[in-house]
Amino acid sequence: MSDSNTKPIIIADKAWSERQFIEHILARYFTLTEDLGGINPAWSVLPLEGVEDGDPHIALELANSDLAEIDMCAELFDDEPWAIQITPTSIGLFSMSKKTIMLFWIASFFSTFLVSSNWIESTIGGNFTDKSVLTSALFFYAIPFTGTLALASYLQVSIGKKLGVRLGHILPIPMPLPYFPWPFGIIYAPSSPSMDRIIWPNRRSLALSAIVAPSVLIISGFFCIMLGLWLTPENVTLSQQPNRLSFPLIANLIGSVAFGSESLYLLGAWAHPLALAGLGLMMLGWIYLLPIPGFPGSRILISFVGLEAARSFRWQVTLFLMVAVTGLMFGALDGHSLWSFLTIYGSLQILLFGSNLRTPRILDDLKPLNEKTGTRLSHFLFVALLLALPSEMPTEMVSDWDATPEWSIPTNLDLDLNSTGKFYILLDSSALLTQDWSVRGWTNDTYWDLKWQCTSTSNQTLNNGCSGQIQPLSKVKIPLMWASPTDSKMNSSVVEIHLWLQSGSSSSQQTIRIIPNSHVVLASTNWNWNQNHESPQLCTSILFAEDALPGNVSIIDTAATNTTGDSSLLWALDGLSSAALIPNELENHTLPLCLNGESGAIHQLSGGLSLRWVSDEGEIYTFTPSVVDSVVTLSTSGQPTMLLSDIEAFTSNSYVLWNAEYTFCREDLFPRLPGVAFENGSDGGPEWRWDLLFREYGIIPNLANGSLNLTVPAEGWLMICDEDSPLPSQYWQISATSDEYSLSMINGQLLNSIITSDSSTEFSLDGVLSFADVELRTHGNVDFDVVFNQSNYSITINQQNGQIVSTSAWLQLDSDGLIELHVASWEIGV
Repeated sequence: MSDSNTKPIIIADKAWSERQFIEHILARYFTLTEDLGGINPAWSVLPLEGVEDGDPHIALELANSDLAEIDMCAELFDDEPWAIQITPTSIGLFSMSKKTIMLFWIASFFSTFLVSSNWIESTIGGNFTDKSVLTSALFFYAIPFTGTLALASYLQVSIGKKLGVRLGHILPIPMPLPYFPWPFGIIYAPSSPSMDRIIWPNRRSLALSAIVAPSVLIISGFFCIMLGLWLTPENVTLSQQPNRLSFPLIANLIGSVAFGSESLYLLGAWAHPLALAGLGLMMLGWIYLLPIPGFPGSRILISFVGLEAARSFRWQVTLFLMVAVTGLMFGALDGHSLWSFLTIYGSLQILLFGSNLRTPRILDDLKPLNEKTGTRLSHFLFVALLLALPSEMPTEMVSDWDATPEWSIPTNLDLDLNSTGKFYILLDSSALLTQDWSVRGWTNDTYWDLKWQCTSTSNQTLNNGCSGQIQPLSKVKIPLMWASPTDSKMNSSVVEIHLWLQSGSSSSQQTIRIIPNSHVVLASTNWNWNQNHESPQLCTSILFAEDALPGNVSIIDTAATNTTGDSSLLWALDGLSSAALIPNELENHTLPLCLNGESGAIHQLSGGLSLRWVSDEGEIYTFTPSVVDSVVTLSTSGQPTMLLSDIEAFTSNSYVLWNAEYTFCREDLFPRLPGVAFENGSDGGPEWRWDLLFREYGIIPNLANGSLNLTVPAEGWLMICDEDSPLPSQYWQISATSDEYSLSMINGQLLNSIITSDSSTEFSLDGVLSFADVELRTHGNVDFDVVFNQSNYSITINQQNGQIVSTSAWLQLDSDGLIELHVASWEIGV
């Protein structure tokens, strides 16, 4: 090229100022129409024709690429039509050293390692020093959790670089405390420097950079949860109260389909540490998407509506209400403490920084997101917020993890006579443990055939019962097969089945009443006796169907013969007339009735005392209840009484139970011998001391070479129990007496009983009395003579008119401490 073709270089007369230099740079891409002055240079501008079709946004990008060389940047404003302001770029944003950042990462790694080790130890089991625990904590929690954060950090920086923005790495904040509402080991993971301090070229770069970390956390967390659930064992023996995990919506939906809803609940109670890591990642990612100032969700919102609109009063009120309502929906006031903290924190951030127009700084805030990017971003944001929606209780201490399984047992059953079938006893467990259970039953009825169907191939008698194990959150159905009696007119009585139920560490007793489907049913198989010997009364009730016909009730002795007489002659219906009874006029179709007996009649029952119902159409129903209540009363002074081996009521190895009310024996008790007070008691043997008021049950020791100083309360019931039945083998109602007769069974003790039917012979009853001072009381309509000879007595019955005579003698202890010999002799037939 020749010198003649070279254009001369124009040299300014004097050096440019910084303002003039920036003005010349902007003039390459804009037409500067007016200098707006100010500390920071600003101009009203128009796009320069020929520069990208006059697009001011592209012109701004080109201008900023030149200004970046001098650490300056231009920001575009809306000002008829445009204005540009020049400001220096921030310096010192990346001043944190790599060593400091690495220290945070190392601390966070060990924090996650510690909390996961504690999690494994408290849920799956093991010791903190076990190799398996440490290995699982390392490879299935610490590495996946911090590794996912590292991946999110790397992708965030890489994508920012592609968008022309220098971004810092994520700086995890460790929390090495096993705090159950947030057991993840990392409490927060911001970027360093904060993204709000970064200068963004436009909204698009702000949105795409903000969405990276939450996306990585949510997606990675989901896969960690699913893989963790797959690795979680189906059953774990818990040793302490677990911290159960509830997973976000998408993981919960897919987990319910893959594993079942109940199984998913169980898996959350002893979840694999990888599932815990996934929950923490998804929770962190979802929280990041919330539009709280400082969170990525706030920057995404700004990228949609612009900084000025997002910081407007209308938007701040909307965000504040949205955060408050969302927090209340999740139970911020009375639910999980995480939502309380998040609601308070979010509300304060909105109040304090929600209107700050200085952060984040967007150079081209006027350029909206293009339609394609905005649509994709909004769809992803909606789906992420919805599918990653956390549970109301993401972590929860399970209070009923060892709850006792509950029995569901029918109280009354209406069953047909002359038929067969089965009903079910249900056991429902809400616990997270596998627990043992067993059920046994007893009944006094001999007409119904009752058997347990323990398995499909094995049946057990009612007494033997069934046993097994119930799995966590499961139910067990135990069938009880029945076959009813065939003679409905003779056996239509309500049958009581006494059940002894054991589940887990708890035991209980319940009763099932079988009510036959019959027009007339007796309410119980037993008489209810008033415990009175001189004026006995037996009570029961008859139940009628709605369509039962009128009829009459009477007393009969089904065991009466020509030689035994008719014991029903000693009893009379209380208050019933001979007129026909109309069942529909009875309250609840129930006829309560009582029999009043003569003195001593309770001792003269032949076993056939029955009620008979005869309807107007001739249907006959016969009921023969039994007397099962105590006949003899145990007398006590309430003071310690010395027992030796000659006391018949208290035999060696008897299991004794005292209770204020009559009750069944309890199989969940473990009776033991009383403590030895003295090694040299009676006859040189040991002396035991036992107060039933303080220790209600125990075993009577062997008194062959010793003694028992026993204190029985002056009221209540004393029962002798065995292992085969919940019904006491012996029992006594307790009455108060003097020290002289303490622990004696005088009241109601039957000495002798006889039925005589030969009118030509005199019969005698002879016996021995243990007491010298005895008073005589006589009852009846038959002549007899009683002779006392020191400790002996003799009763001579004078037969008359060929009558059948029933005679009984019993002892009774009155309230004044006097012992009475009662003799009752009644004519009961011819």
